[in-house]
Amino acid sequence: LAPKATEITVTGELLNGSQPKPMTKGDDGIWTATLGPVPPDVYTYAFNIDGVNTTDPRNPWVKLVSSTGLASQVEVPGDGPQYYDSKPVPHGLVQIMTYESKATGATRQAYVYTPPDYNRTTTKYPVFYLLHGRGDLGPGWVMAGGANIIMDNLFAEKKAVPMIVVMPLARGGGSLGLGPSGMSP
Repeated sequence: LAPKATEITVTGELLNGSQPKPMTKGDDGIWTATLGPVPPDVYTYAFNIDGVNTTDPRNPWVKLVSSTGLASQVEVPGDGPQYYDSKPVPHGLVQIMTYESKATGATRQAYVYTPPDYNRTTTKYPVFYLLHGRGDLGPGWVMAGGANIIMDNLFAEKKAVPMIVVMPLARGGGSLGLGPSGMSP
């Protein structure tokens, strides 16, 4: 609903690499566009209203993106549960860990996922460093990507070996303060 706007386009991952999609204004001031078909997944999108990018004001599900601020998210459902849907399986734990990075000489934070039963065993687990994409932020893999839910599902289905997943803030080329010299699980 933007009755005073003169031009609105839809942008984001929802367009699958296509150019921004123009919207059409109805007599009631509601703008619409038809997209698709779009494969099942979770997508970001935003509106460009008369040259100003903004999230969908009626959608509270947003993703923080460092390069653009906030983007709205939408799930295009598939047939049955998807790989990122929470299922009735044992769940791991996500913690925010603060550490002193020897590589950067600064205090850093990382989101760390530990598999189910991690605190009740002496098993040594492999560590996987999961870096976010360009423009994303540290909490992106958990808050928007559901990495912890995906890992829970993979472990329960025996499609992955249980592991610790470290998801740091990785700006400036990707690996500032990471790895054995910068952080240990």
